[in-house]
Amino acid sequence: MKLIINCLIALALCSCSKDNFEIETETDIYTWNRELYRITPSYKYINNVRISDEPKEEFVSYDVIKLSSQQAQQQQDSLFQASNGKYLYRFKKVSTHK
Repeated sequence: MKLIINCLIALALCSCSKDNFEIETETDIYTWNRELYRITPSYKYINNVRISDEPKEEFVSYDVIKLSSQQAQQQQDSLFQASNGKYLYRFKKVSTHK
């Protein structure tokens, strides 16, 4: 029984991991599309019990920036943590020119 529970926990941890950016050397600079989204949870009340729904993402702004993969990951993590999960950056690599 403990083995099954441990396997389920390990599977849950692996499935919850966030998308990793490609690991590149720190000096490689790329052009990224950076989109800022506001996350707004919607709530429903059933018999005075609050039930949270799927969070909704509202587009806020768009930038084209030049960063390394590591810097992009740090910006994404930093904003999400500083805003308590209310804002989120989405990065898309545009070009690999330095």
